[in-house]
Amino acid sequence: MGQPAGETGNPARGAGRTGASHPMVVNEAVLTLLRPKPDLSRPAREPADILAAAQAAVDAPDGLGTIASYATEVALPATGTWSNPGKGGAQADIVITAPEDGMPPLSVEIDNCYESAQVLAA
Repeated sequence: MGQPAGETGNPARGAGRTGASHPMVVNEAVLTLLRPKPDLSRPAREPADILAAAQAAVDAPDGLGTIASYATEVALPATGTWSNPGKGGAQADIVITAPEDGMPPLSVEIDNCYESAQVLAA
């Protein structure tokens, strides 16, 4: 996004300590989009179904970017500046910047079914 790292959110961390449902879903979304590949040499003594699932993950298409491509809780200021957003600005749950994968910056909203589709679209 061309902004200093300190002004564009932070990697998600610490959410597991409190059991906060929204941050945990944001973390799960990052992992799903990132699609880290498992090391098949590690589960050598695991049941066949686990090995089959790990092989399916290895065979799946690559994910988007690297962990450094993801920032969470990024202010998208309608007013103000990036470092000092004005009131009423939106906040993206995830922003992905992975130009190496040929995609523009992508903002992702994670909803736990507390907002209507109209509110999310607005």
